[in-house]
Amino acid sequence: MNAELDKIICRSLSYECEIGFHACESHIPQRISVDLVAWVSRIPEDQAEQTAAIRFDYYEANQAIKKLCAARSFTLLETLTEQIARELVDGFAVHAVEVAVTKYPLDMPNAASVSYVCYRERAASAGSAGPGQ
Repeated sequence: MNAELDKIICRSLSYECEIGFHACESHIPQRISVDLVAWVSRIPEDQAEQTAAIRFDYYEANQAIKKLCAARSFTLLETLTEQIARELVDGFAVHAVEVAVTKYPLDMPNAASVSYVCYRERAASAGSAGPGQ
């Protein structure tokens, strides 16, 4: 990882989402938890304390994830996790993200939780885009 990058870490963001493919999960909103790490460019010293220098607006990222979770149901935990990662990479000024989504499966009462983690980088040719700039 590039030494010029810093990380923003958000832990235990909680959402309601229809997720799963077993009959007992179908059309039932479930609580999920999202942990994410966003790798961002450092804020230059001459821009310290300036909100215009924000590299990753985690409030806006939270809103984007909330909207994505409400927009449709998901069959697979993997799909939801990858879509959140893609939303963050495509919509915010990040170099890369690691996203972990945890669900608390209704169909497995003997399991406390199940998580899926993915890492996605911005394409080398892609420029900065989106609201978090």
